[in-house]
Amino acid sequence: MFPHKLEINISVNLAILLGIAMVLVDFVMVMSVQKILLRSEIQRGYLLISALETHLPSSSHASEHKPPNSLSDNADKLLHESGFSCAMVLDVYMDPAYFGGPGCVSEKYLREAAVKAIRSGEKNVESFGMIWGVFWKQRQYLILSAPLYRNGHIAGGSSVVLPLEGIYVVLRRTQQILFIYILINTIVLTLIGFYRLSK
Repeated sequence: MFPHKLEINISVNLAILLGIAMVLVDFVMVMSVQKILLRSEIQRGYLLISALETHLPSSSHASEHKPPNSLSDNADKLLHESGFSCAMVLDVYMDPAYFGGPGCVSEKYLREAAVKAIRSGEKNVESFGMIWGVFWKQRQYLILSAPLYRNGHIAGGSSVVLPLEGIYVVLRRTQQILFIYILINTIVLTLIGFYRLSK
């Protein structure tokens, strides 16, 4: 009787340890994939800004020159095709040359990011808003900004909004599949361990 109870206790402890180990592996894998996906989306965002740069008006002050329709038309098309929700383009005087997109959430944040890029001459990544991620609440949006150049000189700045909900949805679906895999693996390995102990 005692050996049988001992086998059960060992099997239960084995199942718990296996479950914990697999959950930790799952956590590391999901967070690693999330970082990879975020890096990929950030690269796409800067490619979008580079594309917007090619349509920047050659002459700039908004009070003297109305921005050409080509910038607005091309920006709308690029946003629609890329999946980014909103973008802003400022000229070198920090006047708006374009603002729009299918899901603009905050003109203030976009303008601040674009102005920062013009003044610093550097790319920036910022975030705002909170939404349920995979394991806890995480940032809802990323704002990517970068200076725009013409003939080697800063001619403006642009910022784009990347909604992160799509990434979290994909990761949550993957997480559900991984949990099923973990459960099946834990049960199978525990039964194998129990069988080996009882022999």
